[in-house]
Amino acid sequence: MYLIEMDKKTEFILLAKKLGRIILIRITAILKISIFLGIVFWVGLFLFLSTPLLQAEGSAFNLSEKGFFNLIQEGDEFSGFKVKGKPTYYSPENLFSYINGAAELYLSHGFRSLLSVEWTRLGEQDEVIVLEIYDMGNRKNASTIYEIEKAGKKYLLPEGTESTITNNCLQFYKNSFYVRVISFFPSEGCPSILKEIAHTIEKRIGKKRIN
Repeated sequence: MYLIEMDKKTEFILLAKKLGRIILIRITAILKISIFLGIVFWVGLFLFLSTPLLQAEGSAFNLSEKGFFNLIQEGDEFSGFKVKGKPTYYSPENLFSYINGAAELYLSHGFRSLLSVEWTRLGEQDEVIVLEIYDMGNRKNASTIYEIEKAGKKYLLPEGTESTITNNCLQFYKNSFYVRVISFFPSEGCPSILKEIAHTIEKRIGKKRIN
């Protein structure tokens, strides 16, 4: 009788140990999975927060990946004007944040993307020039926007592209791109700087896209 009870106790202890090992293995597995998921979550969150988003004010971007390859180049300088910060990119989703009043016009004519670059020249009064390059998808759309927006006197760029120019704005279109160069300072020499920038962009567009 005593031996039978001992066997039962031994069997119970062995079973308890076995169950304990199974529970420990499962708990360990759950902890490993939890740690792994936690790492994945925090790494994903970090990558998400560190990735440039299409925010309201635009975002820095890789020119070669957005269809504006070589239109703006590192080190570009015009009559003392140097690029301020990084170029910004706007898509159909956030164009309203840049040109709220006119965004619908562009969107209704095939707007794809916008590159905006700011140049500054330091002096007694900081001078600013902004270059806007709108990718309108095809030549017809770019031409339509140009015809609607153009103002001032006609001016033929060196590569043969028609443009219009005022004291503070030069605009033209070439292939699928509509381009505006805008100055925010009063100066008699301003038009010549606008022409210089416009000529550079006209030349770089070349036959990049013909639709």
